[in-house]
Amino acid sequence: MVKDVFIIAEEVRAPHGAIILRDSDFHHDIQFAHLGIAKRETVAKVFSKGVLERTFNIRRILRSIDYMLRSGGRIEIEFYRDRFDSGGGHLRPLSYLMYEISLVFQSRISLVSKTFNNGVDSIVLEKKSSFFPLNDSVDSWSFGLVSNGESIQKLNTIIRQIEAFNIPKYEILICGPSEKLSSLRVKVLDDKDLYSDARIPISRKKNRIVDAAKYNNLLLIHDRISFDNNWYNEISKLDSNFDVLCMPILDDERRVYRVNDWIKAGDLYDYTVEGGLMDYSDFSTDLYLNGGVICIKRHIYLDIRIRPFLNWGEMEDVDFSRRLMMSGYDIGFYKNSILYSSTNRIKPSVGGRMFPYTIVDKMLKRYRRIKAKYLFNKAFNEFLLKDPFWNGRDR
Repeated sequence: MVKDVFIIAEEVRAPHGAIILRDSDFHHDIQFAHLGIAKRETVAKVFSKGVLERTFNIRRILRSIDYMLRSGGRIEIEFYRDRFDSGGGHLRPLSYLMYEISLVFQSRISLVSKTFNNGVDSIVLEKKSSFFPLNDSVDSWSFGLVSNGESIQKLNTIIRQIEAFNIPKYEILICGPSEKLSSLRVKVLDDKDLYSDARIPISRKKNRIVDAAKYNNLLLIHDRISFDNNWYNEISKLDSNFDVLCMPILDDERRVYRVNDWIKAGDLYDYTVEGGLMDYSDFSTDLYLNGGVICIKRHIYLDIRIRPFLNWGEMEDVDFSRRLMMSGYDIGFYKNSILYSSTNRIKPSVGGRMFPYTIVDKMLKRYRRIKAKYLFNKAFNEFLLKDPFWNGRDR
């Protein structure tokens, strides 16, 4: 019999022998497999007190509860109410909590009871159905490769790497020109009809792959990406318990520098707000998936889908990531499954390494920013002083 789970603050007492989890157990780089729950969707009750009011990990906590709780299982929450529906107080408002619960569980949860007494909301919820489709399995994978047909040798290398993993059930789908491939296990999807102008229809290519895929564990990659030999062995340790995963992407030559693997976007309108690489220990609600590597559940992708009218270089990956977050899905980071990239868009300066920033790194970064700003202002002023293209033309 699976024990009840208590997600509680340090000060709260729990019954002897219960499974006790703290806020710190739900960091973005700690996976469900590390929580000590033997098998997903087997827990009958989850209790919470003193955590949901203050945590920054609320999305990860609620999704982990979803993973562990069986259909018909209950969540019992004691929530200290500071405010009902406006931020800026000492604790998370009640409406913020209920918003997150409904986003994460969507229509798969029902409110059994809710009472308010002496500043405390006592909430009981019941999970109605599973988050996972029936075909979700750790040993079933769909690999989708996006290609322009110029890297057949690279595609063959990727295919051989996937075949060497010896995954019990897998498929390889390639969207793009892919002649002279070395494997009969590959299904090629034509992309000629996806081009309507000079732009690259990267989103429609990915959508075509996902529509054709048959397994729920899905990895979409561009043909510049390759695998570490232990990639599959490591990701199998998660037992298929994830929504969306980012993972280390290192340069293929030295395998030291990071290539846009754990990143955040700048502000869409205030262009002075800087995005870019984050330290692996950091988290931001502005994080986004590198469009060249998307590890995701197929049923989640089909729920959100990359917008087909957004093309390469039009922030389709940023848009997709923000809609994933706003729809209640969890984006985690798993450091043990490593990929490599042959792209030349490597950032070997500050933050480009796998280890955290040092004081010297930060000083160098500040110096480079000041220098870059000076050079930019100089070039921009020269641009402004040049005659405009219409100068001398009849208007």
